[in-house]
Amino acid sequence: MIYYYVKNKENYLKDGWSELPENYSEINSDVQNFQFNKYFTPVYEIPQDRFVVLLDLRHRLVAQNLKYYTIPKETHDAIKNNRCKVLLFGWMENWSDNEFQQIFSKLKIKHEWLEQKHFVYVSCSLEDFDNKEYTHIYANKMEWQWHECNYKKVARNSKDKRFQPTLKFICLNRRPAWHRFLTVSHLFDHRRFGFLTHLSKDSVYNDYQYGYKTAQRHYEDHFEDFKNMEVQQLPEYVEPNKALDSDYTGPRHSEELGEDRYENLVLRRDKYVYDTMLYAVNWITAHDPPAKAKLRKILFPEGENSTHSNIDFPEKINKFFQSYGYKSNYQEQDHHQMIYFWKKESTGEIFRAKTKEEAIRIRDAHLKLPERPKPKEEGILAKRWKKLIEEKLPLLIKSDKHKIHKGDNPNKDVDSVKYLKAMVHVVTETTALHNQDLFASEKTFKPMFYKRPFLVAGQKGLYKKLHTLGYKTFPNIFNENFDNTTNDWRRVTEVCNEAVKWAKKTEVQCSELFEQTKSICDSNFTNLMERGKNAEKNLHDSILETF
Repeated sequence: MIYYYVKNKENYLKDGWSELPENYSEINSDVQNFQFNKYFTPVYEIPQDRFVVLLDLRHRLVAQNLKYYTIPKETHDAIKNNRCKVLLFGWMENWSDNEFQQIFSKLKIKHEWLEQKHFVYVSCSLEDFDNKEYTHIYANKMEWQWHECNYKKVARNSKDKRFQPTLKFICLNRRPAWHRFLTVSHLFDHRRFGFLTHLSKDSVYNDYQYGYKTAQRHYEDHFEDFKNMEVQQLPEYVEPNKALDSDYTGPRHSEELGEDRYENLVLRRDKYVYDTMLYAVNWITAHDPPAKAKLRKILFPEGENSTHSNIDFPEKINKFFQSYGYKSNYQEQDHHQMIYFWKKESTGEIFRAKTKEEAIRIRDAHLKLPERPKPKEEGILAKRWKKLIEEKLPLLIKSDKHKIHKGDNPNKDVDSVKYLKAMVHVVTETTALHNQDLFASEKTFKPMFYKRPFLVAGQKGLYKKLHTLGYKTFPNIFNENFDNTTNDWRRVTEVCNEAVKWAKKTEVQCSELFEQTKSICDSNFTNLMERGKNAEKNLHDSILETF
């Protein structure tokens, strides 16, 4: 038995969202249940046996609120003597090593004696956490929850003749994302053969995460990503500002660049352009005013409205990032949260801009540059979406009891009929970016629960990781080489091509191939149930091994 110690409500993590500390079951005497209750028991006094101090990572943004959390003083000796571990419990998200470092850095400010070996880090990230001082344990609530679901209804419906698989596919899309725009674009002309959904701009979000009532902002932002990514795949694409290689220093005495120097423009991402600065400001601003003030003083020594500074700030910025545990590498998905800098090498002058385009204009005003080819603004798919598909949105299932257009969360969708009536599940995962931590959400495990073959438009290597967890895929009916494709757009396109090939098969062909998948589907279901059933015990045993 693992005891987890919670001192009181005031010393418990406040997530800043809808659930306040008094609503946490483990500290509410009126609530008896917790996510794990067979092998884990809450205590309010220091136990004599081994125990953990629980830090429940319920949402990504909780890491911002760690200023509220202190490790109870009465547990310090037990932690130092390896009788207690600090348990960072985040089995609903793919919490990364970078996020661990942020959490650890913040806690260490208050507790200088803390070491990484004192931590057990639980997340559903499928990345490798080898050679870390802390212990990482994989646990995924999305596997566990299916074991907890009442399967009797599903089993009953699966035998009902009305719910036998008659449609070729199902592809559900709620929250807009570039790879979902892409997938729907490919399947749109074949939607009569299956269930295909996608929200419109006026669809409602009930998720408190986003802070707005409709999908409009999210839709428009991600359509822009979709449009830009398509353009970048075109053979004639010209990158507006090609970044320098990390070892290129650029012209130091003359800023004049010749016709052949497009690939060596002086707007840099390595040494003088800090692409994550505004990203860091956003993470700190609302929750840590002193850190915000410190960063602003470094970034804006002459005031926030100035564009020019002569300061040499790289070393100061690096030290700031290190002290707060923030990442310093460029992340393309953070492009809308950045501040850009350009340094004029001959004079040492540093110019700041709020956008990449503004930085280019500043640079071009100081450099004698030849005219660059104008990049193509839109591709065929983006134009077709605006002209043909957007006016048909939202795409909904008429008989669906789960109302995604009105804000229902698909994670809680257990209405089995639509899942049973389709042969193949085309899953558009939470993300399809290969440079983010590998993650399988409930969307990947749903077809396993309903005993259906699947195609997943997700990250590179996801299939390979599923195999290591004991799950099987379907190379007998699909070409799964896309799992090795690094280019995100190309990988999702390859998945879509397989889905379209399936949709174009005859009903007889689909039925025959579907029958061939049943043994694999049964195996996946059994594995899912077993992993869910044993999740708590396996986590308990893994934690004990860390002492």
